[in-house]
Amino acid sequence: MAAGEILEVTATDPGSVADFDSFCRATGNVLLEQDHSDGTFRYRIERKA
Repeated sequence: MAAGEILEVTATDPGSVADFDSFCRATGNVLLEQDHSDGTFRYRIERKA
């Protein structure tokens, strides 16, 4: 992915909340949005340079 592109991920694992938070902090990417409804977790992550 190029810098500035946005990745949208869906997951069903409740542990993904901590995983994606840690991933973004470790890589410098930005967690733009996270949402949870009906057992599905959705994340929008912006790729940084």
